[in-house]
Amino acid sequence: MFEIIKYTVLCVGCLLGSIGLCQDVNFQSSQELNLKLGIRDKNGTLGKYDVTFIVTAPDKKQYKKSLTVDGDAFGAVQFPDDFDTWTIPGKYSWVAIVKNKVAVRGQFEQVGTFTLRVVP
Repeated sequence: MFEIIKYTVLCVGCLLGSIGLCQDVNFQSSQELNLKLGIRDKNGTLGKYDVTFIVTAPDKKQYKKSLTVDGDAFGAVQFPDDFDTWTIPGKYSWVAIVKNKVAVRGQFEQVGTFTLRVVP
């Protein structure tokens, strides 16, 4: 019985080594903030429509992202990833424009490196 256990341990050891778990590993990690901004024509009245999200950063720079939404589906973007930028601490405002009119608006604030807060 000792021989069987010894053999099993050796096989498991060989297997772990072959998939790299027994070697020195250098992991790299990341974390980031993303805020989902969205709009929905709840009754689907408009059918297919274009929406442009405009986010104004604390430094007054504006970032835009447009997309087409179909029916009563949610049209959503991730800030800052979908806008090819990054966040800085401070208050942000955003609007969603449909047919040249502001359909919805909101605010949020970055209060530290990894904290976002929705501002009422």
